[in-house]
Amino acid sequence: MPPEELQGELDYWRSRKILQKMLDKGLITSDEFHKIDVLNRRSFSPKLAQLMA
Repeated sequence: MPPEELQGELDYWRSRKILQKMLDKGLITSDEFHKIDVLNRRSFSPKLAQLMA
Protein backbone atom coordinates (compact mmCIF):
# COMPACT_ATOMS: atom_id res chain seq x y z
CA MET A 1 0.00 0.00 0.00
CA PRO A 2 1.51 3.36 -1.00
CA PRO A 3 2.17 5.86 1.81
CA GLU A 4 -0.62 8.17 0.56
CA GLU A 5 -3.21 5.39 0.80
CA LEU A 6 -1.98 4.37 4.23
CA GLN A 7 -2.24 7.97 5.42
CA GLY A 8 -5.80 8.16 4.07
CA GLU A 9 -6.69 5.01 6.01
CA LEU A 10 -5.22 6.37 9.22
CA ASP A 11 -6.92 9.74 8.80
CA TYR A 12 -10.27 8.08 8.13
CA TRP A 13 -10.10 5.81 11.18
CA ARG A 14 -9.01 8.68 13.41
CA SER A 15 -11.92 10.80 12.22
CA ARG A 16 -14.32 7.90 12.78
CA LYS A 17 -13.05 7.43 16.33
CA ILE A 18 -13.63 11.12 17.06
CA LEU A 19 -17.11 10.91 15.52
CA GLN A 20 -17.92 7.89 17.67
CA LYS A 21 -16.88 9.75 20.82
CA MET A 22 -19.04 12.70 19.80
CA LEU A 23 -21.98 10.37 19.23
CA ASP A 24 -21.44 8.63 22.56
CA LYS A 25 -21.43 11.99 24.37
CA GLY A 26 -24.61 13.11 22.62
CA LEU A 27 -22.90 15.92 20.72
CA ILE A 28 -24.17 14.61 17.37
CA THR A 29 -27.08 12.40 16.36
CA SER A 30 -26.82 9.01 14.71
CA ASP A 31 -28.02 10.57 11.46
CA GLU A 32 -25.31 13.24 11.64
CA PHE A 33 -22.72 10.55 12.40
CA HIS A 34 -23.64 8.62 9.26
CA LYS A 35 -23.75 11.72 7.05
CA ILE A 36 -20.32 12.87 8.23
CA ASP A 37 -18.94 9.35 7.85
CA VAL A 38 -20.07 9.25 4.21
CA LEU A 39 -18.32 12.58 3.58
CA ASN A 40 -15.16 11.32 5.29
CA ARG A 41 -15.15 8.19 3.13
CA ARG A 42 -15.27 10.41 0.05
CA SER A 43 -12.48 12.63 1.37
CA PHE A 44 -10.09 9.95 2.60
CA SER A 45 -10.99 7.11 0.16
CA PRO A 46 -10.23 4.35 2.68
CA LYS A 47 -9.94 0.95 0.99
CA LEU A 48 -10.14 -1.07 4.20
CA ALA A 49 -13.24 0.74 5.41
CA GLN A 50 -15.02 -0.26 2.20
CA LEU A 51 -14.15 -3.90 2.87
CA MET A 52 -15.28 -3.73 6.49
CA ALA A 53 -18.59 -1.98 5.77
